[in-house]
Amino acid sequence: MTTYISPPMHLEELAFFLEVLNSDECYHIGYCGQYKKEIYDTLTTDFSDIDITKSFVVAYSENNIIGALGFDIDEEIKVQRYGAHL
Repeated sequence: MTTYISPPMHLEELAFFLEVLNSDECYHIGYCGQYKKEIYDTLTTDFSDIDITKSFVVAYSENNIIGALGFDIDEEIKVQRYGAHL
């Protein structure tokens, strides 16, 4: 079994992964959306001031997402917010 960490390879897959975990109260991150379409839109248009490939890392096992860590960078006010799903 190969496990590795990389920038997100497919944002649709990451959005679905986050949707599944957001449905569980223990993992819910409210500000990124609840449903795949909304989460995908947040990731592609409103998540961070830096490119998604530099603000998100995803853990994969056999090409399946097993964890994700995102940093929402606001360059204007120099603030970093983050959300993690494992």
